[in-house]
Amino acid sequence: GQPVALAGVMGGLDTEISDETTTALLEAALFDPKAVRLASQKHNLRSESSARFEKGINKATIVQAGKRAAALIAELGGGTVKEAFASAQSYDLELPVVSINLERLNHVLGTSLTLDEVKQVFAQLEYPTTVEGTRFDVTIPAWRFDISIEADLVEEVGRIYGYDKIPATLPTTESTVGGLTDKQRFIRYTRQFMQGAGLSQAYTYALTTPEKSKWFTMKDARSVRLSWPMSEDRSELRQSLLPSLLEAVQYNVARSQNNVKLFEAGRVFKLGAAGNEDFIENEVIAGILTGDVTSANWNHKAEKVDFYVVKGILEEYFAQLDCLDRVRFEPLTDIEELHPGQTARILLDGEVIGLIGKVHPTVQKALDLQDTFVFELDVEPLLAANLQEAVIQSVAKYPSMTRDIAILAPTSLTHAELV
Repeated sequence: GQPVALAGVMGGLDTEISDETTTALLEAALFDPKAVRLASQKHNLRSESSARFEKGINKATIVQAGKRAAALIAELGGGTVKEAFASAQSYDLELPVVSINLERLNHVLGTSLTLDEVKQVFAQLEYPTTVEGTRFDVTIPAWRFDISIEADLVEEVGRIYGYDKIPATLPTTESTVGGLTDKQRFIRYTRQFMQGAGLSQAYTYALTTPEKSKWFTMKDARSVRLSWPMSEDRSELRQSLLPSLLEAVQYNVARSQNNVKLFEAGRVFKLGAAGNEDFIENEVIAGILTGDVTSANWNHKAEKVDFYVVKGILEEYFAQLDCLDRVRFEPLTDIEELHPGQTARILLDGEVIGLIGKVHPTVQKALDLQDTFVFELDVEPLLAANLQEAVIQSVAKYPSMTRDIAILAPTSLTHAELV
């Protein structure tokens, strides 16, 4: 036959009660809370019935509830009960028994309750209880289906005894002096440096759109998608901090805040190479600058952000980490969102640790931005370089000597290649 209702959620139109109804069938049912909740979510239906069954009902009073409803209809509505009760399925109601030891109870609550005091609490709650030594075996009434473990009984005793009667004491655990890890100290120093360089710290979403999750990454990068995203705009984990920072700049510029300098220290996520579904999670530092570096005054013109302003900030940062002499900048043309003529990869001891560059003009135009520059650095290699022990060398025996050298070189030779 045809369905007459969505069990535990909503009745069907064919079985609806109307003003012309003269005969009614009462159903007192028991539905699984999890199944009701899933059905309610799947069909986007919420009702008093679903709310009730999702929380669970007293199994012991289902029959009594049905009989009581029939009696009230007969008494108040002038109806006649044709059949007293018919059960489609019977079940044996087994009341659970939860045990707890007096010593354990006092240890958790921090009290010194006696056996008689605890027995009195369970008697007030009308929980049938047997005592063997210092152990209480408590039979849980059917209407308290929220009690199933020892901790639930501790809470019940504390509630009835009175939380205000529990003595306040200091923690008895051994305390130790806390401290920051090397990475935490490094991130804290980086924040202080960036703030000193004039950048403001930003906190952005770790979730973004499928399109933006691939911005500022290599073509073979694989993003991590959520199994059940709330919306498509927040459906994938970011592979770079730069798309979110770019959104923050766009938001500010659209509200007439044209000089924006932001940085963020956060985590990025991606999948391994093809065939490897392991998640890779890295800590990175990123920044974005647009507009004026310095404001105009009576004797000085406003200075615009350019590639070398951002590069200068990073070089000073590397100098403070004592690794500037091990850092190189090489041309980079593989990132579609960056200007191919004003973008470089950053290498530390020959290992790529980040990038610096100008946002591509087409992206700037689409977002209605002026010249905007970005950088992004991996934390781990910088942290490792910062933790290396300094090597002390003796003072040179001979004075230093300086020479000027003039060479003839082609215009295609870069400064990085020459040095």
